[in-house]
Amino acid sequence: MLLYSSDFLKIHLEHQYERCILEWLASPTSVELFKEDIKQYTEIALTFHTKQALWLQQKLDVKMDNDLIMWLEENMNKPIIENILKDNFYPLDCNQNYPVALVLGQKEYNLLQLSRLTNGRDKSMTIEKMPRFFDNEKDARAWLDKWRSFQEVELESLVLKTENPISQSERVTEVLTKREKEIVQYKLQGKAPKEIADLMNISINTVRTHWKNIKKKINVKSSINVVGD
Repeated sequence: MLLYSSDFLKIHLEHQYERCILEWLASPTSVELFKEDIKQYTEIALTFHTKQALWLQQKLDVKMDNDLIMWLEENMNKPIIENILKDNFYPLDCNQNYPVALVLGQKEYNLLQLSRLTNGRDKSMTIEKMPRFFDNEKDARAWLDKWRSFQEVELESLVLKTENPISQSERVTEVLTKREKEIVQYKLQGKAPKEIADLMNISINTVRTHWKNIKKKINVKSSINVVGD
């Protein structure tokens, strides 16, 4: 879904994955035009509560001094990252990254400056995570597809630690719906929310809603086996 278009930037929303795609068509001819596009992106990310961003910036060539870096820190990076982390999203490898993938262009200096956004001079910012850099869109998307929320990982851990799974398997039907059991089985196979959504032909938002309901049910009931048939 195309949400914004200028002479330099197109912003698409992949609603199923809660992902913003920033496709830089050309480098803005002035800092002010660059800032205007960034403001539009920030507004979209906050309005739609996106959890991921993919920057296709091979054609982006904006000279960034310290003033511009700090402006980005305050007006884009802080509000968007704080919004992303509300649901405790983090990568499977637990590296110091947040779910923003940047596909590199030829301007390495520009990209290195962008990488400083979360480690700027403002020490009041407690988030110490970084975007991840890639040299192609395919790898960037594959990395973003693996992201899960803390709640999802916590639920998997809870399920795997269930006691007396065989003796309690008969209670599964009483606690979880067929749809919920199917989702749990996919998750225990290591599938990401995106993969589950595709397999079940539902949106990723629906998958996460089911997860919330599953966790609530498990918290109410004693330990059960949710992997049984």
